[in-house]
Amino acid sequence: MNPQDPLAQLREIHTPEAIANWPPAIGWWILLVLTVVVIIYLTFFIYKYWHNNRYRKIAANALASAYRQYQSNNSKQQYLLQYSALLRRAALTRHTNQQVAGLTGVEWLNFLDQTLGSNEFSQGPGKVIVTAPYQQTCDIDIKPLHKLGTRWIKKHKVMSRL
Repeated sequence: MNPQDPLAQLREIHTPEAIANWPPAIGWWILLVLTVVVIIYLTFFIYKYWHNNRYRKIAANALASAYRQYQSNNSKQQYLLQYSALLRRAALTRHTNQQVAGLTGVEWLNFLDQTLGSNEFSQGPGKVIVTAPYQQTCDIDIKPLHKLGTRWIKKHKVMSRL
């Protein structure tokens, strides 16, 4: 060894040990827990939304079936009776009996208007559902009434329960 050579006095370079993949750092654990919580929350929220609104799909399908039946047999009274009953059943599904069950006539139309956010039941094509199902003959256009009912089923707001 040469005393004049300073490089000869250096030791060999020692590389550190490889960083282990397990166990992960605390930040990864926190991220994992947060991800699981968010997934559980979203799953619960989506399921609850689906469960609370599946009656809309059932009612819309039933109304479409009644309309197809009307188109085949051209019985307006039968369609109007089914129409009125479907709207009432859909309303009773998401509202309390105290809010819906006793409503008749103008009060029923006002309820439908209030939950839809329009006045198409009390002042539009929907006003016929109060009297037309109980008349022997009626001369009404079913198509706008059907469109209104379909829109109400899909878009009506659920009022807070008392």
